[in-house]
Amino acid sequence: LQRGSKIIQYQIPTLNDQRQLSTNRLAPGGHGFFAFNMIERLLAKTPTETKDQISVISNGEDLSGSPDPLIVGYMKKHKIPIMMVTTEKTEIDLKGGQIGIAEGINNKGQPYFYPTIVEHAQAEKAEQKALFEKMGLTVDGQAVGSRKSLFNTNMVIINEEALAPLLRAEVQRIGISNLIKEIAKLDSNVIFKGVGGDLLKSQKVELLF
Repeated sequence: LQRGSKIIQYQIPTLNDQRQLSTNRLAPGGHGFFAFNMIERLLAKTPTETKDQISVISNGEDLSGSPDPLIVGYMKKHKIPIMMVTTEKTEIDLKGGQIGIAEGINNKGQPYFYPTIVEHAQAEKAEQKALFEKMGLTVDGQAVGSRKSLFNTNMVIINEEALAPLLRAEVQRIGISNLIKEIAKLDSNVIFKGVGGDLLKSQKVELLF
């Protein structure tokens, strides 16, 4: 293992309600910033440079801020490009992100599904903060949802050797500009749809619980 290059996030413009760039509120780029930086770096690397390379985005100061070697080995063996590390939600995890399945529509009008994170702020905006916080837990002896929720640990592991050729193939197929647009589109219209009738209004994500 070795420490990679340092990436510093500066305050940058954000999108306003009209989805236009605005300097009224400045904020760091967040995980999306790291994701696009990773895409840029991998496309610039040769297959030799990505061989046996594993990158990790995590809270480095956490006690479990380093990836489990067993997970890394599994990803390497099965050529898994990206893995998000999760854990079962507990009573102290009320405000953290939870994993869900989002529904999108492709260019042919067909639905498709992809994993995403449902954040506390999104549930609050949908006026269902209380439901979000209780989801997957046992409250007053009653289970909220049909099973435990998957809680985001803020760790993503990237198998560069497996991911790089997929990115190159997609860039060759649709071009880098269209690839970025497709990735950005995944975050723009997320709708939450709870399991078993639990509904997070105005959203489109089925929470895994």
